[in-house]
Amino acid sequence: MFVGGRDKPGHDVFKNRIMKIGVDPRSVRIAALFGALAVLAPAAAAASDPYAPLKLYEGRWTLTFSSGEKLFVTNHCARLAKAYACEQVVEGSASDLVVFVPVDGPAGADTYKTIALAYASQTPGPWTRLIIEGSHWSFESTAIEDGKTVYHRTINDFDGANHIRFAQQRSADAKTWETISEGEEVRIR
Repeated sequence: MFVGGRDKPGHDVFKNRIMKIGVDPRSVRIAALFGALAVLAPAAAAASDPYAPLKLYEGRWTLTFSSGEKLFVTNHCARLAKAYACEQVVEGSASDLVVFVPVDGPAGADTYKTIALAYASQTPGPWTRLIIEGSHWSFESTAIEDGKTVYHRTINDFDGANHIRFAQQRSADAKTWETISEGEEVRIR
C-alpha cells in the first residue's frame, strides 16, 4: 500500500492521511505491496519458479485500514534477469519501485530480499526481507530509533484469492509485538 513517495511535493495529502492514523508512510507503502502479494500466493505457487508468487501482484487494489481510511493502488510488474520489480501507482500518481531478489531462507518457504525506491526520495530504503509460507507472508525489517534497534514486520494472511488481512507491527525485542495498524486489501476487478 504505497502512499506517495517521501518528501514529494503534491503528495503531502497522502502522507498526512497516513500520519493521522499513526503509521510511518514508508511502512504503509511496503504493507500494500506485501499484502497484495499474499493474496496471490496460492494461485501462483510453483516450486521451480521463485518468481511465481510475485507475478500475480499486477493489478488494482483497494486498501482499507481499520480506521476506515481507504487508498487505491495499481501495480505494474515485470521480471528482470535476476529480480522482479513492481512500480506502484497510488491514487493515480507513480510512487515507488519495489525490487525483489530470491535468496536462501527457511526450508519450505520462499524468501526474498527487497528494496523500495521512493520516487520522491534521494536515497533508497534499506534492504529488507519477505518470507512466504503458504498463505502466511511476513515482511521483516529493522530500524534504529533513539539509538536502539526496533523491529518491524507486516503480517499478511489471505482468505481467498482476492482478499487479505494485514497487520503492521513493531517490537523492541523481536518477541513481543505491538500492532500499529491493520486492515484489509481487496482486488478491484
